[in-house]
Amino acid sequence: MDHTTAPETQLTAARKGQISGAMLRVAARENVTAEFIRDEVARGRMIIPANVNHLAKRLDPTGIGKTVTTKVNVNLGNSQIVSGVELEVEKVRLAESLGADTIMDLSTGNMIREIRGVLSLAPSGGWPVPIVPGDIWQRLPQDDDELNAAAQACYGTTNLLAVAGSQAAIQALPMLRPPAQVALVAPSYAEHAHAWQRHGHQVIGVPATEILQTGMTAQVVVIVNPNNPTGKLFSVDELLHLHAQLAARGGWLVVDEAFIDATPEHSLASACPRPGLVVLRSLGKFFGLAGARVGFVLAEETILQALAELLGPWAIAAPSRHVATLALRDTAWQDATRKSLLPASQRLAELLNTHGLISPSSPAPLPQAGEGRNFGSSSLFQWVCCADAASVHQQLARQGILTRLYDAPSSLRFGLPRDEAQWVRLAEALSRMKR
Repeated sequence: MDHTTAPETQLTAARKGQISGAMLRVAARENVTAEFIRDEVARGRMIIPANVNHLAKRLDPTGIGKTVTTKVNVNLGNSQIVSGVELEVEKVRLAESLGADTIMDLSTGNMIREIRGVLSLAPSGGWPVPIVPGDIWQRLPQDDDELNAAAQACYGTTNLLAVAGSQAAIQALPMLRPPAQVALVAPSYAEHAHAWQRHGHQVIGVPATEILQTGMTAQVVVIVNPNNPTGKLFSVDELLHLHAQLAARGGWLVVDEAFIDATPEHSLASACPRPGLVVLRSLGKFFGLAGARVGFVLAEETILQALAELLGPWAIAAPSRHVATLALRDTAWQDATRKSLLPASQRLAELLNTHGLISPSSPAPLPQAGEGRNFGSSSLFQWVCCADAASVHQQLARQGILTRLYDAPSSLRFGLPRDEAQWVRLAEALSRMKR
């Protein structure tokens, strides 16, 4: 039987006695043999909508028929003649009320992106989540599904543990070590310091310019790379040198790479596993899937086993595992998104500069109210230091524009607007500010 050659249709393959990759996938999902799936397709009692064009993209094949989970499939889609978000949503609601197990999107007309964004509940600009098959909602999470393999391929590593967002790991890691001196970049993501302090560790905030010199004094060093909110990016060589110093003394280097997906060449993922090296990854920022609560810990096996025991079984829901697997495999979307982020980040910098929130001046004393200076940025955000940051934050919040406010130093982090409408809203809100 030929498992590699893609036939013109699943039906012609089945009637030739072949088992296609799509049939293998359906068999795994239904927990039956591939031969059973092939025979059902050949008899005409099951269909697998998976032609070569579908499979060239990110389709996860589903069998539809009397003997499998999905018995009722509904085909929906806006056309070149009629397009509208409200109409397509109404179609989906009607299909669900009539017992549809799955919904196939055959859209060809206008507003496809907007409609799919609404149907999938995915934010515009994030990874476009497809409708999750009904049977997945009924399953307990399975650790031996395809999520780990997808993450390993995406990150270029072998040892990892899927967790309920990197926040779960941030809270649990301090419990795996006795009280120690922990050095963190300041300012940075505050949850790291809170977690280590909560479990009795001595936490020391260190400027980014000095953190690389802590390898001979601290037992644990925590670095967010690129740093949140300053955007400071540490090189792979710098971090590996720091790790070597810590590992030689039995210490840990914890690197939170929540924002690294836009620049994966700077990731330490491929350097894992190494003793004392812990790398955290997340699908919440670059992929825009914060609600899925999916993250990964890349580390040596002893750390992963201890974390898994601490966090317990079924940490990630089956629908989240399904969506995360598809997103991690979608390399075409990832490549396209990386190319679009840099000009978007530059556009945000220029917009803020227009309204006096960014100045190209070099670091100097904290600016006075009405003056601004950008201390750092990444592909996903811009960070602005200004003495009146609290006032700017409040004025924008009253207009429905949310920023992240920091006290030390007085500063704001601006995320990228998701679509053109949000760009317009931000520009209008900035123009109405009083400073």
